[in-house]
This record gives sequence, structure tokens and C-alpha cells, in this order.
Amino acid sequence: MLMLARALALSLTLVSATVAFASPTYRTITQFPNGTFVENIGVRHDGSLLLTTLTGPELWSVDPYTGSTSIVATFPNATSTVGLAQYSLDIWAVAVGKINMSAFEGIPGTFGIWLVDFNHPKKPRVVKQVPVPAAQDLNGLACCDVRGRLLAADSNAGIIYAVDVYSGVSEPILSGPAFAHPVGGFPIGVNGVRILPKENPDTLFFTNSAGAVLSRASLSSKDDVQTIVGPDFAGVDDFALVPRALSRKTLAFVAFNNGNQLLRVTRDGKTDVVLGAQDSAVLPGPTSAQLSHDGHTLYVTTYGLGGNPINGTFSEGPRVIAVDVQHLI
Repeated sequence: MLMLARALALSLTLVSATVAFASPTYRTITQFPNGTFVENIGVRHDGSLLLTTLTGPELWSVDPYTGSTSIVATFPNATSTVGLAQYSLDIWAVAVGKINMSAFEGIPGTFGIWLVDFNHPKKPRVVKQVPVPAAQDLNGLACCDVRGRLLAADSNAGIIYAVDVYSGVSEPILSGPAFAHPVGGFPIGVNGVRILPKENPDTLFFTNSAGAVLSRASLSSKDDVQTIVGPDFAGVDDFALVPRALSRKTLAFVAFNNGNQLLRVTRDGKTDVVLGAQDSAVLPGPTSAQLSHDGHTLYVTTYGLGGNPINGTFSEGPRVIAVDVQHLI
């Protein structure tokens, strides 16, 4: 979820990132109208893309080759779709709830996780709702811990919930200063969450937007939290993890929302600017990123800076962008 500059009194200066290589080639796949807020992205097994939107209770599909778009699911009693994660083969979990966009805060008690099953010949089916009644503002979503539970970030409360979709039970498993936002500050702490269940199922990677960091936490030890990069990146949003099978050097690509930049984070904690700049319209307000299955393409979503124009003048509708990252993996 983005960090609106008008509400966030944090430095936007990129302190430790450098540009260490030629800018990659990229292309715009599709663009949404002004007033739309594209929040998160997923890559289905067939290579098509799924998008969530804060400005509508919808799940969108995008063809990465033609740019064609369609709404594949809508959710009742909600205003927004937020986090997104594949739960099992072509069954996707979507965090859904109500968000007050003028204050940019979730409405407590409205959030839950829905499952959308694409394993049907005609159209996907919304098959299950799992309420998370204690959540104040669900955001990032990851699958899964060693018990097969979804991991959901509550950005306002600074809590990671484990959600069992079979029993419907949700419980807080991680919290504390690393996940929280400053008291009285902009209420987006823990934001994006990712896990590599086949590689390291005990480790949760997460961003804290107000804390300006990318970190890792052990799911089996509440006190084991380590900062990977930061606190130089106020407004870091969602990110794509890179499995070791694809790269032994690159750990993640991070959407640096307030910096209008895409960052690469290496496994030894170094950070490079891949694309964009603070005053550039190349990547206005990136919100999320995910790799193609072969690791050659990074798909990035933007929100277009409708509420925070570059130099006070430039904004546009959200875009979905394909970035060639073969030489960066």
C-alpha cells in the first residue's frame, strides 16, 4: 500500500542505493484510467497476471502480451482488494475489506480473505471467505507457513496474522516495533510480506513502509528479526523475492513507492536503483512487483501518483510494466 507524501513526514532521500548498471529495457503492458489505484500483482501458472485495486472490490486479469484486461471476481460488502497470494495450484487468496481512501486507513472489522479458484473451464469461482475480524487494515499476503496457513500483514496494528482457511481461525503470530508504525505517525507499518516455502519456510520477508526497511523474521522465534536494508527507504511497498534456484546474488526487487524507483537488493544487503528516479515519470509510484516464472521479466505495478504529482504537476493512470531483468538476476 502506498505512502502518501502529504501524510508522511519522513525523508524521501535515497541514501544507500546506487546505480551500478545500465537501465534495463521495459515496456508498458496496460494502463488504467486516472482515479484507479492498482495495489498488488500476482503471476498465474499460465503467465497471465492478477491485480488487486484499492478503488474497487475487484480482482483483475491482465494478458501480459496483448495488454487486455478483465474483471474476474468481485467481492461483496467491501471497497478494496489488497494482498494477493497463490494458495494452491491456481487457487488465489485475496485480502478484501473497506478502506477510507481520503484518510487512507482501513476500517477495522471489515477485512477477510477470499479464495478464488481458477480450476474451472468457464470462469473462476469465488469459493470461500475467511473473516479476520480483529484486523484493522489487512495489506500484504503470503503463502504459506509450515502448517499451511496464510500470512497476512495488518499494517495499522503492526501484526502478522496466521490464517487457517480450513478452520477459519486467525491468530497473531508476530508483532513488535519491527512491524509497527510510529505512534501518531502515518499508519502503515508492515506492508509487503513474502515467503519462499520450498526454500526457507521458517523465514518471512517483509517491508515496513513507515520504518523504511526490508527485513526478515523467523516464524518460529518471535525475537529473531533482522534488517536487510534500511532505514533509508521511506515508502517501501511490496516486493518480489528471487529464489536461489534463479539467482545466488539477487534477493529481491522492491517497489520504492515514494522514491518512484524500482530497487534491487542483493543477498549481501547492497541496494541498486534498477529503474526510475525521485523526479522521474518513468515509474510513478510503484506499488508491487513479481517475477515471471523463468525469472527473465519483472512485472511492476504503479498507482500513477494521483495524490502526489511529480514536481506538483505530473500524474497519470496506473500502469503495469514489464522490465527485462535477465542481466540483473
